[in-house]
Amino acid sequence: MESLQERIAKRAYELFLARGGQHGYHIQDWTQAENEIKEEEQRRLKEKEPAEKVKKAQKAAKKEETVATEVSKPKRSRASGATPAKKKTAKKKAE
Repeated sequence: MESLQERIAKRAYELFLARGGQHGYHIQDWTQAENEIKEEEQRRLKEKEPAEKVKKAQKAAKKEETVATEVSKPKRSRASGATPAKKKTAKKKAE
């Protein structure tokens, strides 16, 4: 990935070429390129922030869903695999 400095230099050169290669404007070209690249970087970061917040919210919701599902599952007996309520019913039928 290009460094910030390399991106600014490349854009300043593009501005130089767009002016027809006219010398004497290197400071203006560099300043303009620097401003453009920094604004672009800030826009990119702002767009990335909401996406990260959405991902975090989705992870949290999924985690809560998993916890809720685990809590609502009935516990099974190791011996028969039936739930405790079914065991009691089975005993009553046998009597």
